[in-house]
Amino acid sequence: AHRVGDVEVVLLDGTPADDPNAGLLPRLAEGLPHATRVVPFREAGEAIAELGVELARRIEEDAVAATNRILLVHGLQRYRVLRRAEDDFGFSDSDAPPTPDKVLAEILREGPEHGIWTIVTVDTVQSLERVVDRFSMRAFDQRACFQQSATDSSTLVDSTVAADLGPNRAVLYSDERGTIEKYRPWSIPSEAFLQDAIARLVRRG
Repeated sequence: AHRVGDVEVVLLDGTPADDPNAGLLPRLAEGLPHATRVVPFREAGEAIAELGVELARRIEEDAVAATNRILLVHGLQRYRVLRRAEDDFGFSDSDAPPTPDKVLAEILREGPEHGIWTIVTVDTVQSLERVVDRFSMRAFDQRACFQQSATDSSTLVDSTVAADLGPNRAVLYSDERGTIEKYRPWSIPSEAFLQDAIARLVRRG
């Protein structure tokens, strides 16, 4: 939806090398006319830190950002560097830089107000909770999920509705509106469809 120059995308692609869709997102990123940075897997912590610095700058200047940033993390469960420390009781060395998990939490909470948005995919609620605490989870207004246990569904969408989903069904939850919509997910589009969509974006500018 964004015009070229209005948005920059930072992509953390956690797709395993042996996955049939490995490389799909980076190929799409290369074709998009928008500024897109594909972050190498082992540089995820540094990329999050850089976004944290940019967020701090925007907060300090208290100005409307000219360019939106979108942080897209696909396969959050694979990024151990973003997991919360289990022995972290709130004490830290004030001179040490914040850890990636704390920077990410700040991006989730304060980013949208300053033009930095986050989109995440993850395999399970347990994996999500290893990275995002309950307070930060509320920063995700839109949440989509497939069939899962009643407990996980309650954690993610404040309802057990996802426990009753059948095959190829999902729900979309909006925290702001308090609504839940059932829908049928699409399969991954063909390469030809994606290339056509990219070409249209390029022509639009």
